[in-house]
Amino acid sequence: MSSVAHHIAFLCRRLDARMLVASVENSGIPATGSSDSQNMSRICSVLNTAVSEGQQVVTVSMLVALQTLMKRVCAGCAEIDDSSVKETRLLLWKLICAPVDSVGAQVQLETCKVLKAGLEVFYPNAVERSALLMLLLSEGGSTSGIVLLLDLLLTDLAENLMNSDPEVSLKGR
Repeated sequence: MSSVAHHIAFLCRRLDARMLVASVENSGIPATGSSDSQNMSRICSVLNTAVSEGQQVVTVSMLVALQTLMKRVCAGCAEIDDSSVKETRLLLWKLICAPVDSVGAQVQLETCKVLKAGLEVFYPNAVERSALLMLLLSEGGSTSGIVLLLDLLLTDLAENLMNSDPEVSLKGR
């Protein structure tokens, strides 16, 4: 099982690299035979089983697969239904809020990366993203997962602010 999980992680990272190349070339990734919502449901099913059985390598592999799927959705190469989004978000929050000694630091890191990669999918508007940020700030250090997610999101926000053109921001006011 461990070697299969490592193979899945390798393939997901390879697909992630292919997606990056495809986005640079603006050609997109061809669709697979099954819908992206079905793929997400399958990934979540395996993820649930792996978490309940304590299979950390499989859990990390499925989280990497979710990151890849979230990047596809955010790039407009894939679509998922609202029920799949809600189900996945709940599962991810269970992993974020779990004690690090029960799920592992690597699992929490990859879970945070999924939420970061799919931020626009899980929290589609500014009001929801602001509410998320307020929740994370108010929860503070309640779990290491929340601290890690807050750190990733604030770092990303700071980078976006640093890379934005101040002239454009001032003209828009």
